Order: sequence, then structure tokens, then C-alpha cells
Amino acid sequence: MMKKKSITTKILRAFLLVCIISLLVSRSIMVVMLFDIQQAVRENTDPGRIDDLIDNALWLSVAVLVIIIIGTIWVARIIAGHISKPITLLTENVKKIARGDLDYVSEIKTGDEIEALSHGFENMTLDLKRYIENLSSVTAEKERIGVELNIATKIQASMLPRIFPPYPKRAEFDLYASMVPAREVGGDFYDFFLVDKDTLFF
Repeated sequence: MMKKKSITTKILRAFLLVCIISLLVSRSIMVVMLFDIQQAVRENTDPGRIDDLIDNALWLSVAVLVIIIIGTIWVARIIAGHISKPITLLTENVKKIARGDLDYVSEIKTGDEIEALSHGFENMTLDLKRYIENLSSVTAEKERIGVELNIATKIQASMLPRIFPPYPKRAEFDLYASMVPAREVGGDFYDFFLVDKDTLFF
């Protein structure tokens, strides 16, 4: 299995490569130019010719410097594109997730921290999707139980006496009862009735 390179490592390697190439090219050109100047001095060449060689060396150094700067900018743009493209894609995917699209699959294959972050988002999205499905299932079950308890409460209440006073022609007692369950359905029932003319059963 290949070890993943970090973004910092990639940037440093590219920068070092540009620097090494620049130094080698500059050194090679300077060696050639200095060799020409040294040879011109040994041969007692005209001082104007030596000045021309020095001017050429300076202009060539400037040209090489400009080429090195352009090359560095070009490499920097390539690296910036390599870094920003997956980050832009990841940002778009995070916006989709925020809008509720939980079918995110990581398409980022950079071999660095951005790919690891993308896989982290993919795992987080899968966990979020499972959590929402579980929550929906639990909520549906609670609603079903709530409906059943509501029906049971109505059935239980319908079994209890509801007309008060139950014996309006009997002046020797007043009777009233109610039941308030602690939850939706209570376990207690009550009833009352006259066993005979003088006995009330409760």
C-alpha cells in the first residue's frame, strides 16, 4: 500500500524541484559565460569585447531569472489548481449535504489530507442517513403507540359511569366520580350501582 503524501510535502517537493532546476540552469549558464570572459581576458581580447561579454552575461542572467520566475508561477498555479479543485468539489458536496441530499459518495482521489477529509464527510453522511432512518422508525413507532393509547383511553373512559347525578330522585346522597389516569391509560376502574332499595355498591 502506497503511503499518502501530504499537501505540504507535495508543495515542498515542487518548490525544491523548481529551485534545483533553476540553480542548475543558472549555474550552467554562468559557468559558460565566465569561461568565455576568462578566456577573453587570457587572450588579451579587446576591453570592449570583454565589456560586451559581461553585458551579455548580465542580460542572460536577467533572462534566466525571468524564466525562473515564470516557471515558479506556472508550477505554483498547477499546485494551486491541484489543491483548490478538490476543495471546491468538496465544498459543493457539503452544500448538497446541507440541502438534505445524503447520497454523497467521495469522488476525490488526491492521496492526501483532502481525500481523507472527503472520506470523513462520506462516513459522516452515511452515519447521518442511518440516524435519520432510525429516528424516523422510532418516531413512527411512538406515533403508533400514541394512537393505540388514545384509543385505549377512550375505551376505558367509555366503560366508566358518566351521567351525574346517577340517581336524581334519591335525595339522601350525592354521588360524583371521576378518574384521571397518571398516563394516557390508567389501570383502575370504578363503578357503582344499587344492590337493593337501601344499599349502594361502589
